[in-house]
Amino acid sequence: MKRQEKLTNFFSTEPGTVAEGDLQTSSTQQDGAESPPIIETLDECDSNASPAVKKPRLAFDPMDIGRFVRKSSSLHAPLTEEERFKALTDCWKPDEHYQFPKVLESTRTRAFQHHYLVKWPWLAYSEMHGGGAFCKYCVLFARETSDQRGPNFLGVLVAKPLNKYKKALDILKNHERCQYHCEAKGKAEKFLDWYNDKVGHDLRNRLLAAREEQVKKNRQGLVPIIRTILLCGKQNIPFRGHRDDGSLSAVDGNNNDGNFRALLRYRLDAGDRLLEEHLNSAKKNATYVSHTFRNEIISTIGKIIRRRIVAEVKVAKFLPC
Repeated sequence: MKRQEKLTNFFSTEPGTVAEGDLQTSSTQQDGAESPPIIETLDECDSNASPAVKKPRLAFDPMDIGRFVRKSSSLHAPLTEEERFKALTDCWKPDEHYQFPKVLESTRTRAFQHHYLVKWPWLAYSEMHGGGAFCKYCVLFARETSDQRGPNFLGVLVAKPLNKYKKALDILKNHERCQYHCEAKGKAEKFLDWYNDKVGHDLRNRLLAAREEQVKKNRQGLVPIIRTILLCGKQNIPFRGHRDDGSLSAVDGNNNDGNFRALLRYRLDAGDRLLEEHLNSAKKNATYVSHTFRNEIISTIGKIIRRRIVAEVKVAKFLPC
């Protein structure tokens, strides 16, 4: 007897459905075949961006300016000093052969032009956020709001990219003249100056440098005084007079204050600026022209002379009789 067919065989399957037997056969055939890899891409396009010819991107450049755009979330960590410096000096820049995506505006397609980056050095192009241009200075240093409405509101080129290019030239020219851009530019220049010379701008180093400068200045003031002492010693000139204490002036007084002070006064009259500046700026107890300081210098010079004589004696093989 002929086997009776099932009732479901008289009805056709709906489109898009697979019969149970076919499904088992299909799954059996695919078990031995290798399925193609699936690559997930992250779409970071702005919802307000114009339609553009989008190319799939697996990763963006680490120095893309779009990575430094401040987020509205309070959980977003602020940029570090190193990140700001790298964004200003080493921001990603497309080369001359880069194909900028075309944007459909009304009935025409337009694209970002590479010569914009040459004309405006503060401009940077980003492949993120749907693709568009940002102002590096304003992204990194502009305030969160401009305190005014209208053209001063921080929007295009700061919080979101410039991706409509019909009036791009006018937008870029107006942005360069606006107040918050000029303020951000000034902050960026000061930041670069500070970052490139952090050692010199450190408070402790500045205090140390000021102290070293003062020590150097004080030593320069002692040079003419010590040279005068050496001159008197070499020429066997007596130092003291009837009165050799007190302040020293360029005007010769009635009292004889000795050869040492007379020679110092002669140096002042000859235009010794180092000695003059030292005597005018030093305190009365720190002029180093008193007989006490003079005796200390003479004693120190004597020690140096003895040390040199001893060194010469040790080196010499024979001594003169």
